[in-house]
Amino acid sequence: MPTEQPGSPMRVFTTHGTVLNVDPTTGELRHGSPAISPPNARLVFDGPRAQIMHVVLTTLHPIACSTNHSWSIVGPLGAGTTATSTVLEVVRLDGGQIALKALGAFLSAESDGRITLSRTECGAWERFTLREPDVAKQLKIAAVTMVYNERVFLPIWRRHYGRAVGEENLFVLDHGSDDGSTNNLGRANTVRVPRDKFDEYQRSAFVSRFQASLLCYYDAVIFSDVDEILIPDPALFAGLVDFVGRQCDQFVTALGVEVQHLQNVEPNINLSRPILSQRRYVRFAADYCKPLISRIPLTWDPGFHSCQYPQLVNRSLFLFHLKAMDRNLALENLRKTQSIQWAESSLGTGHGTQFRLSEDEFIRKMFPYSLEEVNASLIGDFDFSDDLSRLRIDRANTSQSFKGGFAIVPDRFLNMIDASVPASVPARPEVRTADSWRSWTSRSGRDLDLGKHLVVADIGAAGGLQQSWSKVEDRIVAVMFEPNPARAVELRKSSNRFAEVVVIQSALGEASGISTLYLTKSSGCSSTRLPNRTFLDRYSVRPAFDIMSNIDVEVKTYLELFLAGEVPPPDVIKIDTQGTEFEILKGFGDLLSGCLGLQLEAHLYPIYEKQRLFHDLVMLLDGFGLVLRRISPVDHFDGDVAELDAWFTVRQERIAQLDVASKWKLSVICSEWGLTEQVRQFPPSTEW
Repeated sequence: MPTEQPGSPMRVFTTHGTVLNVDPTTGELRHGSPAISPPNARLVFDGPRAQIMHVVLTTLHPIACSTNHSWSIVGPLGAGTTATSTVLEVVRLDGGQIALKALGAFLSAESDGRITLSRTECGAWERFTLREPDVAKQLKIAAVTMVYNERVFLPIWRRHYGRAVGEENLFVLDHGSDDGSTNNLGRANTVRVPRDKFDEYQRSAFVSRFQASLLCYYDAVIFSDVDEILIPDPALFAGLVDFVGRQCDQFVTALGVEVQHLQNVEPNINLSRPILSQRRYVRFAADYCKPLISRIPLTWDPGFHSCQYPQLVNRSLFLFHLKAMDRNLALENLRKTQSIQWAESSLGTGHGTQFRLSEDEFIRKMFPYSLEEVNASLIGDFDFSDDLSRLRIDRANTSQSFKGGFAIVPDRFLNMIDASVPASVPARPEVRTADSWRSWTSRSGRDLDLGKHLVVADIGAAGGLQQSWSKVEDRIVAVMFEPNPARAVELRKSSNRFAEVVVIQSALGEASGISTLYLTKSSGCSSTRLPNRTFLDRYSVRPAFDIMSNIDVEVKTYLELFLAGEVPPPDVIKIDTQGTEFEILKGFGDLLSGCLGLQLEAHLYPIYEKQRLFHDLVMLLDGFGLVLRRISPVDHFDGDVAELDAWFTVRQERIAQLDVASKWKLSVICSEWGLTEQVRQFPPSTEW
């Protein structure tokens, strides 16, 4: 363990691989994945005691802990309170771990991300370390499913797990599909399995052996039925790979929930929009608490509800079962399964009875609930602890098909299950070379040599590209995004001076779907995030953020547009979108690896609710080889520096690896941005 010195601030990690951090929007102390958590919480020692402190620039602010949550004294939760810093006793444990104790209770990392002072005993979530756990950074994970004629669920499964582990690591075991649903699966691997009478024993045995074989080549294997979507809590983990690296030593059992269609209040599902944004109610389902992620060979029982080892449900991994997400689709699927011929072994043991129900029986079983009944049994905070306790303590008297309480899906999950059909994801681009992305065919049918054009992606493009680009406008390919319909029309009319112009009336984000655009009194403050009134009400600029109306806008990712041939890979990115810059950058995916320069507006304080701040952007871009070159404060907040413009270019050591065309483009970018020190690196040239 590192040596602690009085006043020496140190990061605090849980033994499950998460790290303590302060939510910059609320000021609450939480724990989450190191990949997505700001490094702004530190433990400061004073002899045998310590305090957790909130780091803001170079200043340490106290954190108060309670039985329900913990918060920074200077954050929104601490405003107006008389709470003071909690002084914690440091309890030394084996293996270099520590526990933190005050007022007879241990500090605990709760499964929903909260930090509380609430446990009288020291268990796994009350143990901490001051050294980041060793986690494999590049785990290779396979995802497997077995299908028969799944035109709806297979695209959902493919998109979800393809994004999580890479489409080339998907394995679709095709049990005789004849509806075309397994054709053209991109880079996914298809294994044809002979069609015969359906035998659950045969299926589980085959998948068990297939999983064991894949473990010869993969670090871990995920198996799920095609309507089962595994999602680690996005408040704690960056995704499935991050979760497996931090939580899966051998195998993991998920917490199962049924996604429920409430027919009297919810319309038919729209498969062009994220599923959970349309289906907000789920119910705990014991039979979907399945052991589906493993680093070791598993021998599953029929139905995959259990295996040869005892199970412990991981409360941070959710299995969303989609079978009942839509009544009409469920009935369509029932008619298919009613026609399946079953093996005598499965019929004799009662396997798959739900697939052979009559339509009336099926409706009564799967769709019996009204909104009033659901609301009467709602649990709070997406916390299924009582249901899990019943399952654990009274297992002998609890049916495997036990259904528990209903819960409302938290906002952080709403865009996590996308129904739209994915395009194949290309291999990660490495260093940009002369042979990388040589040409692109525009919407107008022109074949453009990208080596001779500068591609400028302008997100939040109202007003058009900066006039300074006029020096090279005959070489500019302008790709502009503007979700406001009226302003998009203006852009198309005013941007005809460039070599090629693409105007896309859409917002950009981390995932595709539909979002609400809040139109403010000052149009430049409009955003898909709500203004943070707690912060804004301090300043004279606050009326500019008054919401006048709102509209629904389509959200896409730049990467999916690129894969569809709608846009070229960017040389330069400019973002001015009022609080959604981080999510937009993530939506570029590995295209950021080939970007030469980036300009964005960023915030040091949360001007919008739940937004990521400047530090998060710097760290994200650093991972793609883009480093900060210049900042310029924007004076909108009565002299306080809350907003700034920032310019990034490729890291110094990468410049030597660029081809001639890319070096020339970089020299133009640096010249336009006034980065004189970088311009001097490039010899004068009149050729491009």
